[in-house]
Amino acid sequence: MAAERGPAVTLPYIAAQVTAAFAAKFVAAPAAANSTGVAGTQAYANGFFYVCVATNTWQRVAIATW
Repeated sequence: MAAERGPAVTLPYIAAQVTAAFAAKFVAAPAAANSTGVAGTQAYANGFFYVCVATNTWQRVAIATW
């Protein structure tokens, strides 16, 4: 007896799903490190890149030319 297979999934479909999962979620820059935010959200303003690393917990790094 042959093994049953699920529906065929194409590579473009998989690529679209991966892209959507890793798409950046940019918002306005937070006012403070404990501003409202959802983990994974990002922002950029005034030479700083911000990342929300946990609920209402932001970290930032300065961006500069090199």
